[in-house]
Amino acid sequence: MIDLDAARAARREADKKGPVIRLEGVEYELAVEMPIGVLDGFRQLTQADTAPAALSTIAEALLGEHYEALSMAGLSVDDLNVLIEGILSEYGVDNPPPLQTS
Repeated sequence: MIDLDAARAARREADKKGPVIRLEGVEYELAVEMPIGVLDGFRQLTQADTAPAALSTIAEALLGEHYEALSMAGLSVDDLNVLIEGILSEYGVDNPPPLQTS
């Protein structure tokens, strides 16, 4: 049996908290583990017709419940690039695919 509940509990105990983003003095704590929805955005990066939406898809998956609040703070595309690369690094992704969509 593969017990994902036990594996998740062990990872949560080891990690304790997710990455924290600070914007305009407000801190936003993200999920302890990287959401699987991030993979959809990476798939979009490889397809010319969906690449422009990829950054938004990745950001939405990574930011979860904080996506709308951070979007309302006026994030630019350059901010999203920095944010996504930083979050992926916090999750231990050493060599993410390039995020430029042009």
